[in-house]
Amino acid sequence: MNQLTIIPMEDRTPEQQEAVFMHEQVSMHKNMLVVGLSGICYDLKVIRDRSLYTHLGFDTFEAYTEQAHGIGKRQAYNYIRLIEQYGQPFLQSTANAEIGITKLLEIATLDYEGKQKVLETYTPEELSDKSTTEVKALVAEIANLKKQLGMFDEESKKEEATMAGQEYEDEAHFEEMLEAAIAVERDRIRQEALADARAESEARIDEFKSKADEATKAKKEATDKLKDMESMARIAKSAEQKALEEAKLTQKAVEEAVTLKAELDRVTADKKAIEAKIKMSINPELARFRYMLEQLQTDLKAIIVQYNKLDDESRPKMKTALEALLGGIKL
Repeated sequence: MNQLTIIPMEDRTPEQQEAVFMHEQVSMHKNMLVVGLSGICYDLKVIRDRSLYTHLGFDTFEAYTEQAHGIGKRQAYNYIRLIEQYGQPFLQSTANAEIGITKLLEIATLDYEGKQKVLETYTPEELSDKSTTEVKALVAEIANLKKQLGMFDEESKKEEATMAGQEYEDEAHFEEMLEAAIAVERDRIRQEALADARAESEARIDEFKSKADEATKAKKEATDKLKDMESMARIAKSAEQKALEEAKLTQKAVEEAVTLKAELDRVTADKKAIEAKIKMSINPELARFRYMLEQLQTDLKAIIVQYNKLDDESRPKMKTALEALLGGIKL
């Protein structure tokens, strides 16, 4: 079975409830892809890793993304790769998200050092302005440079091994030079270690500051989103109350219509009975008069009922008209 299936809320298991919630999360983030890139990446990863799609009526993750969201297999896994390569705090930044999925995926082909070099050298705005072709060329250049550096290091090691293996005729001189070389090398290694440690510490401090700023921004966005949802909830509640009031009015109108229909049916039945009596009456004119009189009485009762329903402004006018009508009857 590969069709989206939403179980009614009252019949859902905890797993189905979670699956429906995460499915709705994916739909929401898909509609806000620019600012919600990290959300859709994270939610798809959770649905795939925990096989939540099986609780939505799908046999495979690929069938779920294609049929439920129109997201192809490759695109879905690209979203997941982004969250795995960059992490949620990075993608929650609007500036980082606007770099573009294709360019971020291209940068992710580099190792950690290469990726960090690109992100430290160029701002998100600069990467956004670059075309995909330019980013690909940049990634290729960095990868080639790292390859060349690796080859250079290998050659340097070979040369050092060759020099270390040279034999000196003067053993004392050899020992002296060896100790001096070792001292120089130790000092060089110590200086490099200190420089690397200092650079790493500074990089970590900058990274922590950046993450703190992004976390603060994410918190603000979440708070704003919560306020919007609360406002929508209030609007929905107001609309629900209005609908209930309209439903009550409609019900009252239906009840009045039923009452009028019953009265009409009764009058019709009385009319038929009277007509039958007229046909059987020895004095048809008298029977007709009695029928008309009974009909007049029924109409007068209905008029009085309707009169009582009028507002205060309309009653005096209708009362005057009714009295004029009744006073004008003379026999």
